[in-house]
Amino acid sequence: MLKYFKIFLVILIIISINCEKKPTLTENQQLIKSFLPQENQVSDWKLKSELRFFQAGNLWELIDGAAEGYISYGFQEMVTSEFINKNTKEEVIIEIYQMKDNANGFGIYSAERYPENKFLDIGTQGYESSMVLNFWKDKYYVKLSGFDTTASVQKSLNDLAFAIDNNIPAEKVMPKFISYFPQENIIKNSEKFIANSFLGHEFLKNGYTADYKIENKEVKFFFIDCENQETTKSSFEKYKDYIKTSGKITSVIKGTGDEGFVGKDNYYGIITIIKKGNIIMGVLGAPDQKVGLKLLKDALNNIG
Repeated sequence: MLKYFKIFLVILIIISINCEKKPTLTENQQLIKSFLPQENQVSDWKLKSELRFFQAGNLWELIDGAAEGYISYGFQEMVTSEFINKNTKEEVIIEIYQMKDNANGFGIYSAERYPENKFLDIGTQGYESSMVLNFWKDKYYVKLSGFDTTASVQKSLNDLAFAIDNNIPAEKVMPKFISYFPQENIIKNSEKFIANSFLGHEFLKNGYTADYKIENKEVKFFFIDCENQETTKSSFEKYKDYIKTSGKITSVIKGTGDEGFVGKDNYYGIITIIKKGNIIMGVLGAPDQKVGLKLLKDALNNIG
């Protein structure tokens, strides 16, 4: 009798284990999971490890030291896993980060790219380097990492990246401010979006920058996308006061934008700053005032 009871108990335990439910994925987790390469979508590649999801509260467990940077761009959630080629046994780690919106997706992507990267037509834009392929599409930042420098691994990264690109149902659109930058003398792919503490000031947010090479000088152009005219005026005055305190105002700009000034900054040198509507824009480090004013006028023409 005891023997049968033990067998019955073992059966109950087995049934209990098999009936344990796996954690239920949220609707959003189901969404970002669907962006990963699906079974048989990329020849010979399959999922190797379980999916791992991270939110703002535990992202540091995956990228300790870099998590705050991602969170500053409105990080929401991410999924990561390893994929393996069943024939070659090559392995690739895939990470898909969901940010706040398109601008912030571009922001975190642009923070990790360099003008000298090899750029690819994947997503809105992508780039590759040794054992790495990263791209951005809408509010999603996708990172793929291999473990070898062979051409085979690089091709695999491209194949998997194209599959993910096809799985993300979003338009490939640059933030509108990128089109406002004057193109003459611009350093291609130097554009960035900085969500917070722009130029090191907590009162400046949502800034776009691009670098230029003019008369052998490195020049920086920026836009700040303000929420309304009140924020625009307040931010403009605070920055002007900062220049007055740390440097000096040398002249007032009239007839370009709503108002502006030329100043001398201890770090950048000559600066030309204006505001127009809900936008603050400026040129930092121009060879002279005329160059700065020309860039500002060209930008205003691009805005229309």
